[in-house]
Amino acid sequence: MSDDAKTAIVDLVMQRPISDIDTTSDDVSERLITLECGHIFTVETLDGTCSMSEYYETDPVTGYYIAMKAPPVKFQTPPVCPTCRGPITSPRYGRVTKRANLDILEQNVAGNMSKRLEKYGPSLEAITADLEASETAAKSIASGDDFASEDDFTRIRERRKESFGKPDQPLPVNMLKELKGRHGFSQNEAGAWNKITKEINRVYEAITGVASTCSAHVKAYEAAMTTLFKLEMEAITRDPSKAHGRTRQEAAFDSVNAKIGQPPHKADRKYHIEAFLLSIELRLMLGQIASARVAELPLTSNEPDHPRHRQVWITFVSFIYDSCIKDCNKALTLARSCSALRQEARVSMVGLRCKFEKIRFEALEQRRKIQISDLSGNPQLRTREDLGAFVSEKRAAAEEVLLQVRTKYLQSRSINSQQEMDGEVLWFTENCSTRAEKVFDAYEDLKEQVLKAEVFYQPVLLQEKQDIFKAFNFGMPATPTISV
Repeated sequence: MSDDAKTAIVDLVMQRPISDIDTTSDDVSERLITLECGHIFTVETLDGTCSMSEYYETDPVTGYYIAMKAPPVKFQTPPVCPTCRGPITSPRYGRVTKRANLDILEQNVAGNMSKRLEKYGPSLEAITADLEASETAAKSIASGDDFASEDDFTRIRERRKESFGKPDQPLPVNMLKELKGRHGFSQNEAGAWNKITKEINRVYEAITGVASTCSAHVKAYEAAMTTLFKLEMEAITRDPSKAHGRTRQEAAFDSVNAKIGQPPHKADRKYHIEAFLLSIELRLMLGQIASARVAELPLTSNEPDHPRHRQVWITFVSFIYDSCIKDCNKALTLARSCSALRQEARVSMVGLRCKFEKIRFEALEQRRKIQISDLSGNPQLRTREDLGAFVSEKRAAAEEVLLQVRTKYLQSRSINSQQEMDGEVLWFTENCSTRAEKVFDAYEDLKEQVLKAEVFYQPVLLQEKQDIFKAFNFGMPATPTISV
């Protein structure tokens, strides 16, 4: 070994050269590892570089690693040589490097999903710009007479209750396109409606495809979790003392989290949530167009089947808004499962809006019935004053939701200084409170509408392009990361 090699520092903790290392020692920390780049370091140095203590439990007396533990939650970068930043590929650090490589894969998945969503930006902008024309076209749809019979319509309404899709996926697109079989429309009206909403349905189908995508590494992770959990449950059943005072399920999950070597994947989940929100936005547009159609249909007619015909359209609009509310709840579950606190707060605000849109539609419909003394809707709301009080009550409930979401958000964030607190309050104000205020204002406008002597259909008040597609990064960082 050359003199230069003998003076190379291999112990960065004590700044010892290789000549000072006792290669015959039984102390593992004194052993030397030669990296692929050719640089040599002690195990103690490389253990520190690779943050091994974050992946393994250590004996407080001997310092030896005695068991695996759940790894860090935050994004990890691959460990590198302290001298030349070449990769560390020693088998000893396999758990560390594999976890970091999977985090990089997570970023790639997030980037690809972001690009897939961004691709539909121009289409979404065009759909928003054409809403008024779509409403006009919907108002002029020619009525058909082959809509569902009373018995068929009853069965259709019952089946629709189970047609909102899987727990982790948005409403299936066929529930928006197959109007005759799934909603009882006449053939003529179903065809005309699908022609008007063709572009919305096309973009909707593409976006829900993103929300339903499950990458290969997520499937592998879930399969590993399932297998390990089953094995751990069997082991605890054989030896209950392994639970250490916890339930069997809790003990099994703790053991699996330590052994599997990485936290649940989050990047794709977060973009699934963004796809959920865009799919909801598209359905709110459909609801706006369909509401215009309902408002155009007269409340009374000499046609004997007219009430049922109108009811077909009314229940279709309600179904759209119900699906939005249900999918907000699905997105909330997804956000909570990956601790996406900001997304959880944003989804909650979208939920406020969806509930308002349904309340608005139903309140105006009831108001029209009051106008002609037809109280076949909600028997509890018999006067304009009743409706006004009802709207005020719903607004108060929405304000209470905002307060609860704000409190939970600020309590859940990791805040270490007043400056950080001010930053979190500012974020919540800009991304949640401001949007909620628009909903509250819309409740006031709705109250004025239902109290008027006459009632007319007005476009949805909350449609704002900048809220829907703001910067088209969906409130996420420009470069996808795992942070929340």
